[in-house]
Amino acid sequence: MRKLLRRLGIILLGLIVLIVVVGAVAYIIGEGKLNKVYTIPAQSISIPTDQVSILEGKRLATVWVCTDCHTENLSGRLLADNPMIGTIYTANLTPGGELAKWSDSDVATAIRHGVSPDGKALIGMPSNDYFAMNDADVSKIIAFVRSVPAVDNKTPRPTITTSGKILIGLGLLPPQGLAAAYIDHNAAISRPTANVSAGYGKYLATTCTGCHNAAFSGGPIPFAAPDMPAAANLTPGGDLAKWSDSDFIKFFHTGITPEGKQIDSKHMPWKSLGQMTEDELKALFLYLKSLPAKATGKQ
Repeated sequence: MRKLLRRLGIILLGLIVLIVVVGAVAYIIGEGKLNKVYTIPAQSISIPTDQVSILEGKRLATVWVCTDCHTENLSGRLLADNPMIGTIYTANLTPGGELAKWSDSDVATAIRHGVSPDGKALIGMPSNDYFAMNDADVSKIIAFVRSVPAVDNKTPRPTITTSGKILIGLGLLPPQGLAAAYIDHNAAISRPTANVSAGYGKYLATTCTGCHNAAFSGGPIPFAAPDMPAAANLTPGGDLAKWSDSDFIKFFHTGITPEGKQIDSKHMPWKSLGQMTEDELKALFLYLKSLPAKATGKQ
């Protein structure tokens, strides 16, 4: 019995040492990812100043859920306060925040690459969703951002806990948390022209991947608040297979599913996404219908 207990003790000690070593290595890797400096070529982009473009930029900022994270007046807010990850605030994008000091190229780089002017990754900026955004959309969003009134709101810089750094080092944080580490910044991007097609729907659908995952199969949302329901399966393996395009469009205008369920806009930003045009919603639906059927949560 003593020999058995001794062996079990040795095994347990070995496991503890292994966990400590793996955690330490992951922590170092996580620190490295947070402090990595990216060299992104300057974005050549022309920002319109006409009111029509600014209003379209406002609509696009809503559709691409910028206003959900940064608030409707773009002054920023608490995005996450999770002891496993840390405390993350979204930036004040108005002239009252740091963005006033950034060039238009800096802002475009932040949108598409998730990188700040100092070359470091922006925490909580889901640029993997925006990397393929076309010049016209980026320029109009920036035009809108530049047009809003200044709000004096000092949002603290993100603080990442030790466990959060370990999760980053192990690659367990969703890509949206540190998008710059997951983007191929040198990739050639085909940015489609707006039309009613599955190809353009794919472009629009990138904003859905943060909650519904890259396969659009839904399931529990990583590190979401306890009251956050699982994301719906958007592939033909889910309820969406039974919807018509008119059902789909009606949902984004009312938040009510064909089954009669009212969806809370705090859990699913249907009000923001409902700012899409009818053609955009049709294109998005065409793309989702073209996906291979997946069981909920399966990649």
